[in-house]
Amino acid sequence: MSSAGAGVRFAPGPFKYNGRVAIALVPALLVAAGLGGRVVMGILTIGTMLWYIMDAMQYREGSITVGWGTLLLAQGGVMLNIFYTIQNRPIALSFLIILMTGALLMVTGMWVTVQFRFIQMQYPAVVLAFERQVLTASLPVAAVMQAIGIAAVTDLGEVPYYLCAVLCLMYYVLARPLESSFHQAKTGRTIGGKTAPPAEAIIQSKTDAFWLAVAVMLMPASSYFAIHIAVLNHWMHFWSLLILGCAPVAFLASIPDGLWWLPMPPRFIKGLSRLLLVLAAFGLLAGMCRDLVRSGQDLVAYPKSHMQRRAAST
Repeated sequence: MSSAGAGVRFAPGPFKYNGRVAIALVPALLVAAGLGGRVVMGILTIGTMLWYIMDAMQYREGSITVGWGTLLLAQGGVMLNIFYTIQNRPIALSFLIILMTGALLMVTGMWVTVQFRFIQMQYPAVVLAFERQVLTASLPVAAVMQAIGIAAVTDLGEVPYYLCAVLCLMYYVLARPLESSFHQAKTGRTIGGKTAPPAEAIIQSKTDAFWLAVAVMLMPASSYFAIHIAVLNHWMHFWSLLILGCAPVAFLASIPDGLWWLPMPPRFIKGLSRLLLVLAAFGLLAGMCRDLVRSGQDLVAYPKSHMQRRAAST
């Protein structure tokens, strides 16, 4: 079965990136289940059991129907729980949670769909589109959901730093060029003893990777800005923003194919990566040194203030 690209053929087979996608979606699904409460947890548990049973019985249409039905019921359960507890949070946040949970469950449904060989055989164009959506949409959707989960278990001021680490990990596993699970190249170039896949076999486009890189570079600093917007007039927040802005840039510049989406020859990309890495390292060093100085000042100031309070009390 031929695909649109020259020298490339569609070949039904197993989806090769389940582990990578699971890194992004499974923690996000746990957060969604927590937001939905016991009802959603029960729906997901029973639905997963039924899906496995029907899949083991090779009832293909029934298993995929159960999979999508479970996700739709879970979304309904999340919406009911959010509306029931809407007085506990801002209305805008409630609707954001509903929107992101719906997007998460939609991407999960696509992930489930690409596993079925009969879908691959009958609807190859749909499978290729779903594969691309799963690998490109998982990063921003899962990042938002995981940030909500992180905020529930840690101090709100620490969320941007954890989010930065999560985004860098997901970029490494999802946003670098990946060959499609369903493309079989007839011919290929040999580079360093390895056969390089044709451009048509790469799942992500350079535009996709560019926007994912923008999300990785901007979301940590943006979340810090939103959390501390009321006190941003204090100069110390500049150093935190500098760290959160430079850390993703340094990461993207240091990993292989981190900037593969740039429209320039590989030689120039390599040189630019080195330049960005040096500049980002200077920014990180400046921000971290200033944070260390501030921490030292706080340690010195605490005993003095404690002694003053004791003296005042006596």
